[in-house]
Amino acid sequence: MMQCRCKYNGHQVWLHNCHTGDSYRANAELSLEQEQRLRNNLI
Repeated sequence: MMQCRCKYNGHQVWLHNCHTGDSYRANAELSLEQEQRLRNNLI
């Protein structure tokens, strides 16, 4: 299970600080990729 902090301003969604237990770093990098994809989809 992945846990993320999420922000929403009415137009855009941001995911950050994603982690699953002890593998925080790998998921932090993954969340940056996911955030970029979300931005591309919302523009």
